Amino acid sequence: MCFNWQNIQQSEEREELTLAEIEKISRNFRPLMELNLSGGEPFLRDDLVEILQLFYKNSDTRLFTIPTNSSCPDRIIEFVRKMVSLMPSAWFRITLSLSHLDEKNDEIRGRAGSFQETIETSKRLHDLKRRFPQLSTGCSAVLTKFNKDDIYDIFDYIDLNVPCDSYGFLNVRGDPMDKDASDVAPEDSRRLVEYLTKKRQGKFKNSSFYSKLFSAVGRVIENNVLETILEDKEVVPCLAGKRMVVISDTGDVMPCELMDGAIPKNSGMNPVFGNLRDYDYDIKKLLELPNTKKVLQYIKNSRCHCSFECAMTVSTVFNPRWYPKIIKNIFKNL
Repeated sequence: MCFNWQNIQQSEEREELTLAEIEKISRNFRPLMELNLSGGEPFLRDDLVEILQLFYKNSDTRLFTIPTNSSCPDRIIEFVRKMVSLMPSAWFRITLSLSHLDEKNDEIRGRAGSFQETIETSKRLHDLKRRFPQLSTGCSAVLTKFNKDDIYDIFDYIDLNVPCDSYGFLNVRGDPMDKDASDVAPEDSRRLVEYLTKKRQGKFKNSSFYSKLFSAVGRVIENNVLETILEDKEVVPCLAGKRMVVISDTGDVMPCELMDGAIPKNSGMNPVFGNLRDYDYDIKKLLELPNTKKVLQYIKNSRCHCSFECAMTVSTVFNPRWYPKIIKNIFKNL
C-alpha cells in the first residue's frame, strides 16, 4: 500500500535528478551514515549501483537499505552482486515485501507472478549471502484491511518459506490509493506485535551479528510505533529534519514523507525545506533557511508523532534511552 502512488503515476512528467546532480549532492552530504533508497522500485533505475558508489566514495556512507517489490529477480541479483563486490566495506540491507499469499498477493499488486518472484528473489539473495556476509535481507507485509484476517497465515508462510534475517510488518500511512486500506484497528496491530514477538524468538540465531543488530533495533522500533498508535502521542522525540531528511526524485527536501499532512495549512510554514537545485545541491544551505528552522521547532513543540518507521528508527537509534532494550534484544538472538 504505497502512499507515494501519486508521484509514481506522475513519474514521466517529473524531472528526476540526474546522476551528475546526485554526485553534487553526495559531495555536499558528508558524513552520511545511512542511505535508504525507495520508490517505486529502486532496482529499475539503470544507474542504481553508480548512485550508491557516489555516496560510498563522497559521503562515507557505509550502510545502504533498499526495499524492493521483487519484480525483476535477475536484475536485482545482478545489481546486488555488483554492490557488495564494488563496496566491500559497506553493509547492505535488501527488504522484500509481500501483500498476501499466492494469487491474492498478485491481485493486490496488480501483477501476475509477483508472489513467486518474491520467493525466488529471497532464495537467490540467501544464496548470495553465503559469499557476502555484509549482505542482510528482510521481509515485511503491510497490515491493511485487505489482509488483516489472513495476516497470521502470511507470516507463518514467511517464517517457513522465505529465507531472511528478519521479518515484520508495516502500518498503512499517508494517503494510500485505496482509502479503505487503512481501516485497521490499533488492537489489530497490538495482537500482531504480540504474535510476531513470540514467533521470532530465537529464530535468527544463525544470522550475522550485523543482522542480529538490525533485527534487535527493528523489534524496539516495532514496539515504539505500536505504543505511538495505541496512545496517539509522542513516545520518542522525533528527530526528523535533524538526523534524517527525505530527498524526492526531483530534489525537494523535507523532514519526512508525512510532513505535508502534519503542518496546519494556515501556519505559514512549508513542509518542503526547499529544492537542492536552487541551493547549489548543498543540503547545509537548506537546513539554515528560516522556514526550515520553523518546521523543526514545530516538530519539537507539537511533539509530532506518527507511525513512519524510518523516522522512528532514526529517533530511536539516536536516543540512548533505548540502547538497553536494543542490547537485550540482541542477546535474545545469540
